[in-house]
Amino acid sequence: MDQGGRDHRRGVTGAPEGLPSRALVEAQLGRGVVLLRFCPDLERAFLAHYLATYLTHMRMSILVGLLIFVAFGALDAVLFPEIRSAMWALRYGIACPAVLGALAFSLRARRVERVQAVYAVALVVVGCMLVAVMTMGRAVAVMYYSSLILLVIFAYAFSGVMLRYAAVSAVGITLVYVVVSLSAGNLDTPMLMNNISGLVATNLIGFVTGYYLERYRRKDFLQTILLRIDKRDLEASNERLRQLSYVDALTNIGNRRAFEARFEQEWNRAMRHRYPVSLLMIDIDRFKRLNDELGHQAGDECLAEVASVLGTFGSRPGDVAARYGGEEFVLLLSGTDGAGAARVAEDIRARVEALRVGGPVAAPPRRVTVSIGLASVVPSPRVSREQVLGTADAALYRAKAGGRNRTVILDVPEGPAALET
Repeated sequence: MDQGGRDHRRGVTGAPEGLPSRALVEAQLGRGVVLLRFCPDLERAFLAHYLATYLTHMRMSILVGLLIFVAFGALDAVLFPEIRSAMWALRYGIACPAVLGALAFSLRARRVERVQAVYAVALVVVGCMLVAVMTMGRAVAVMYYSSLILLVIFAYAFSGVMLRYAAVSAVGITLVYVVVSLSAGNLDTPMLMNNISGLVATNLIGFVTGYYLERYRRKDFLQTILLRIDKRDLEASNERLRQLSYVDALTNIGNRRAFEARFEQEWNRAMRHRYPVSLLMIDIDRFKRLNDELGHQAGDECLAEVASVLGTFGSRPGDVAARYGGEEFVLLLSGTDGAGAARVAEDIRARVEALRVGGPVAAPPRRVTVSIGLASVVPSPRVSREQVLGTADAALYRAKAGGRNRTVILDVPEGPAALET
């Protein structure tokens, strides 16, 4: 099956955010909208869009049309006082309730097809009412013919319904007029033929107008969907770039930028909820010597292996493992106090010590160790993130000065006092 066929079957079901696929929309644009009909999946999407976009317009057109229709009742009393009661019975007793019913239905309906079908029925009811009034005499038939013309124009150009519903209602009104007028016989043949011709011409003009209106709406819908797809793809691309800017390419864990952003978030959250955060600064012992003796490939392998160990401890929500720079890593443990963080540090140290990094064939695998500096605190306005970083860094310095391959814990000083190293 070709791509168009696959897209046609898939439609919106597999598309993110409920959007049709780009290929499906572009294929439809390529075929054009001459027939005012999309493939089933696009047609469903268009109808949902039409309901959301034009339902208010349809309601307003119903309301405006109703107000005009009610106001014209004054002409009934002025022009034909002798039959006013009969005319008002049709106008206010039948036509107005039908229009009000269509308006009320639109407030509850969830499918645009149903709203438009009910609207079309209401238009036909109004048209039948006008035709019934026109049977009450020649003068009435002449005077109210223009109202019938206005109703047909209203259906095609102002009602907001799609062409097929507008055409059904307008053609239905025209047929009712032809049948009833021929039966009533209150107009001479030339005038009747003129009126019928006028209605047919109005339908033709209205149909063409309605066709181009709906064609424009459908093309606008497709263009809007393409713009939304472009926007979604651009946002996704930007998000991917943002994620890449937060990932260390060598170790595939967060970089320093990612750590600093997450550290700020977790620090503020911990300050609000008053729980501890612990920071581990981890440095690979004698990494430069290993890199020089075994080669850069072995050095990269060593960094990746240590990062893999740290990644297993930074997988909880709120925890962050990142490469801080060079052979130095950081691990933020949110909601973990000093004692818990010390156990994690020793576990990390033991797991790293079990690693073996290979070099040239002639050189035996090299054991890897790390030194860890640990600082733990419950965030408060009296302590800053910089103080926590400085404390962890000072603890790391002591661990390396004390012989390496060990963990040193220091208390975080409160206030702006200088940190001891």
